[in-house]
Amino acid sequence: MQRAVRRDYLFWLTATTSDMLSRAVWSLALPFVIFALTSSTATAGLVQSLGQIAYLCVMLLGGALVDRISRRTGMVVRGLTGMVLWIGFGVLVWTHLLNLWILIAIFLTAQLLDGLFGMADNAALRSIVHDDEQFVQVTGINQGREAAVRIGGGPIGGLLYALGAAVPFLVSGALLGLVIASAKAIRADLRPPVVAENRPEQRRGIVRSVARSVAQGISFMWSQRIMRTLAITSLFINAAFSIVISTAMLGLLGAGYTALQLAYLETVYGVVMMLTAFVAARLVSRLPTGRLLIGAQLFMMVVAVGAAFWHSYAMLFLWLSLYGLVTPLFATSLSGYTFARTPDHLQGRVRSVAALLELSATMVIPAVAGWMVNSGHNTPSYLLGAVLALVGIIVVCVNPGARRLGPTRMWREDATENSLST
Repeated sequence: MQRAVRRDYLFWLTATTSDMLSRAVWSLALPFVIFALTSSTATAGLVQSLGQIAYLCVMLLGGALVDRISRRTGMVVRGLTGMVLWIGFGVLVWTHLLNLWILIAIFLTAQLLDGLFGMADNAALRSIVHDDEQFVQVTGINQGREAAVRIGGGPIGGLLYALGAAVPFLVSGALLGLVIASAKAIRADLRPPVVAENRPEQRRGIVRSVARSVAQGISFMWSQRIMRTLAITSLFINAAFSIVISTAMLGLLGAGYTALQLAYLETVYGVVMMLTAFVAARLVSRLPTGRLLIGAQLFMMVVAVGAAFWHSYAMLFLWLSLYGLVTPLFATSLSGYTFARTPDHLQGRVRSVAALLELSATMVIPAVAGWMVNSGHNTPSYLLGAVLALVGIIVVCVNPGARRLGPTRMWREDATENSLST
């Protein structure tokens, strides 16, 4: 990797890590604030689901927007608005002026802005790292970074909440200031490339123009058989993972466990995930991706079944540790393939379409998990995760191209072959 590319990548990594750490801190504290206001795990889950729905409602628009503006501008706007909102949230908690409706209003606003501008950083990465092999390598590094944030973010969030309910949100806002500074320090041109087919959009109405941009992203993804199969698979993987995690966390919250105790679970998961992330890119580059996905989902299904019948606080350390073994493999293979095969000028749109498919089921998961936990149905909630993982396995198996998808070096050949056969 060239020195200039390495420098810009490090600034990009700083920006995205600050954003992730900010999110990890407020995400841990928010359910406790909701529970303190309402004494209901069902309400805590419902509010989180509303936030995901708000995010998904503007995701496609955000993807098109990111492909129309400089990704640097998107990162700065994302950092600035988030900083103002979360610091304001912290001040309201500190002054005891926060109620449930104000909390929902601020949370939904933050999620809407995240949906509009939150994909700018990931879209910018392709403008910094152009080589496919290097792109997969940095994707693996990013997974290690995500694990490191999980290791540090959970305990930091729990410790900050122990210091005061407002502190995690004030720190989250301050961290987003680093996003602004790091984005401005990147020297690479982060403007989306000008493509001839996009120029007529400048003379059209904004609504029609954005709608056409969104349609281009959907059309491109749907024309790639393997890519659309992997996106659908991601939907079930994320849903399975989300229901197990949400059930575990909301169950412990309702049982009276502290934020710091929940953070310990995040830490153990993050440590295992980080260790796996170091070898994830190497495994994806050497092992057939299709078989790797099937095996990892089968492992995930077994873990969900185990959690259904043994979900004490101590046993959850084991189950989340096992989840940490496979999470980097999913992210490296699924994201690596999708965005290595996507043209730079479509990065934002394809990312938004992929994310919409992946998260469309998970938007109701916190509400479902919260309701089931509140009703005392923890075991069926965990088993639902096993069923969703099984469906993900079936999706990969029924598509010959995805099932036989080879390692990284064969992705281009496999993609060409399947595009011709579509």
